[in-house]
Amino acid sequence: MKKIYVIFIAAVTVSSCITPIDVVPPYVPPLKQVLVEDIVRANADERYLDAIQLIDRFQREKRDLPADRLAALKEEAVGGVARLFLQAVEQEEYARALSLFASLEVLKETDRVSSWSAVKLYLADARRLEENGERVRAVFMYIRALEKGSPDAASFLHILALADELNNTAALQVVIRAMEKQGLAIPEPYRAHSLRVLPVADMIGGTVTIWVDKGYKIEQGAGMLDRVIGSGFFVDPRGYLLTNYHVIQTEVNPEYEGYSRLFVRLSQDPDRKIPARVVGFDPIFDLALVKVEVEPKFYFSSLRETEVRPGEKIQVIGSPIGLENTVTSGIISATGRRFLQMGDVLQLDAPVNPGNSGGPVLDDSGSLLGIVFAGVEQFEGINFALSAEWINLVLPELYREGQVTYPWLGMALAKTEKGLEIVYVVPGEPADNAGLATGDVIKSINDRTYEKIQDVQRLLLEQPETSLLSLVLIRGDVSFTALLNPSARPPVPVLTALKRDAPSNVIYPLFGMRIVRVTDSPLLADYMVERVLPGSIAEELGLSTNDPIEVRNWTVLEKQKVVFVEVKVKRRKLGFLETFVRLPAYLEPDNFV
Repeated sequence: MKKIYVIFIAAVTVSSCITPIDVVPPYVPPLKQVLVEDIVRANADERYLDAIQLIDRFQREKRDLPADRLAALKEEAVGGVARLFLQAVEQEEYARALSLFASLEVLKETDRVSSWSAVKLYLADARRLEENGERVRAVFMYIRALEKGSPDAASFLHILALADELNNTAALQVVIRAMEKQGLAIPEPYRAHSLRVLPVADMIGGTVTIWVDKGYKIEQGAGMLDRVIGSGFFVDPRGYLLTNYHVIQTEVNPEYEGYSRLFVRLSQDPDRKIPARVVGFDPIFDLALVKVEVEPKFYFSSLRETEVRPGEKIQVIGSPIGLENTVTSGIISATGRRFLQMGDVLQLDAPVNPGNSGGPVLDDSGSLLGIVFAGVEQFEGINFALSAEWINLVLPELYREGQVTYPWLGMALAKTEKGLEIVYVVPGEPADNAGLATGDVIKSINDRTYEKIQDVQRLLLEQPETSLLSLVLIRGDVSFTALLNPSARPPVPVLTALKRDAPSNVIYPLFGMRIVRVTDSPLLADYMVERVLPGSIAEELGLSTNDPIEVRNWTVLEKQKVVFVEVKVKRRKLGFLETFVRLPAYLEPDNFV
């Protein structure tokens, strides 16, 4: 089981001299100016969405350019998007087609491809997958088609039959609800099948023990077997199973140079090791899809979509310390815990131990609620699982093979009294290229309002690949609209920011305090605290507005995923008592989108 170490924040007064970090003149960001040549070049390279984003910024900034020239450039770009869409459809590249169609929807230009809709595209993609034998992925695409609109009655019946054939009770429930809204009759026995409860004894047959053989290691001068043990469970009758990325990471991590071999032990045959391979993996959500050449006795397909509530009874199946077929029980202690870069997780009190990582978490009806991924080593009964809500979004992408990538906007948000406020913009990323700035408040995205950061992250995960987004923002007293073309999210956004920006600017999204320079001396890093966000690390330490502060030293521990910054601060609340404070923060905060 992955360990979570609790970082305790401490303020310590010291007298040693610390080397200042800012020994260069104040950071000045490069001049960002959209030129007509940039737009022309983007169109020439068929980067039409980039061109549209640039044109949008050009128009907002009221650049001096003949209207007919700008209109011609925009027509070329929008026409290019429509042309690429038709090419993608012809080549049955439906993921790409859906991305381009979503962009045309934002631009209100779908009349250029009027014979298509999002529902038709998802149905076409699902049928292609089903014809290729990828029935599990096909169900996900069919469900997304239902979320976009209502297909014809024949399609409803086909989806019902496929979900029933795969014993996917959650999918059956979704389809039945959609049919009821349309007033369609539900053929028997589908309604009864959607309510069936499967015995835990059957489910044990769908779980496995994951073994990663890393050869030998030396401890205290003696050689010892080096093994990683985890759990997993089948999600596809073709032998695909789900586990945690941290269990199998030596199989795919390019920085690992040692020996690594992946095996699976079936619950009904624990003495037999079967070679396996990693198909897709996702370090952000700590998920991996593994393929083993067996026909599973049971596979989990009921990814529950309804809300999980604290106090709900659960069962966990896994292989703690290698003991196969272990079932433990407990309750959901809490929901909405923010421990990952994106999304939220469930807190459990069910007993889990090293080796449980990757095991399924089930409700009383046998529906899959989540996957175990971590626990707090210092405390018993505090364990965590990624909920099915996020697995539903990630699992179809894992089938694509390789590392899963996600779209992002390149900015950090905070929930303030104004709404979702931008507290940092990463240089060179979409938000920066679109001209967004710290202090802008997001009023809506694609005509929908959002109150939580994780809801914006969910929106990005639901987007087909990367497609244009329309943001309505408020800057001061002015409301404006900006088009953003998302790019690929870096593995650790904070590291990208630290490579491109002055560390003093990255303090705001990491520690929740905005600081401004109050001296021009290149040898001193003298700042003033301009703002402290409620609930932030800075507020917990008692820092407040107008506290004088010096940023002294940064320590980035990439493997531990922690960053420390040492500051000298004179806190007004303590009569300007001067103290040195070491501020810790996770390298993977949950506020970047």
